[in-house]
Order: sequence, then C-alpha cells, then structure tokens
Amino acid sequence: GANDAVKVDGLLYVTAGGVVYCFEATSGQILWEQDLQVAELSSPVIYGSWMGVVSTKGKAYFLDRRSGDLLHSYSVKGGGFSDPLLEGKNLYFLSNGSRLYRFEFKDS
Repeated sequence: GANDAVKVDGLLYVTAGGVVYCFEATSGQILWEQDLQVAELSSPVIYGSWMGVVSTKGKAYFLDRRSGDLLHSYSVKGGGFSDPLLEGKNLYFLSNGSRLYRFEFKDS
C-alpha cells in the first residue's frame, strides 16, 4: 500500500509497494520514480538532497531526492519496519528484530 507523502520545496515524495515517486505538487506530474524491487517501503524521510526509506526485507535505501538516483543501500538484521524518524542529521528506525538503527546523513 501507499504510505504518508512528504512535501518539500513544492515536491511530493511517496512510496507505493516497492516504488518511490516524486511528483510536482501543484500539477501532479510524476518527475521520477525508482523501483527498488522490494515488496514494501516505509514513508520517506528527507534531509537536504537525501531521501531515506526502509524496506520490510531488511534494507535501508538512500536516494538523491532531486533525481531519484540510488546512492547507497545497507542491509540490516531482522528486516526494518518502523517508519523512519528524522532527528537532526540522524535517521532512526526499529527493525522487526527489535534492533534500533541509526544512519547519519551527510550535509548536502
């Protein structure tokens, strides 16, 4: 299913299934989409030019929010599925295995 959308600088970011979408907020035009080939993703989190999402199958993905390019992905133990939380530069999420993960965004 679809998750909560995030609006930044007139753009909407949302996930549906394993695909991340970026829409122009006023026209609804799709600017890009990135199929991460997973069953389900969390809601996106934005920091500067970065976007982070977490899959139910144990990966954290980091994309360029302007282009949709996949910049990094990391495997995590136990699958990851709480929606991520952004606190300052840090993205936190809880895995299905009850592990707390923290990733620090680089300044963009």
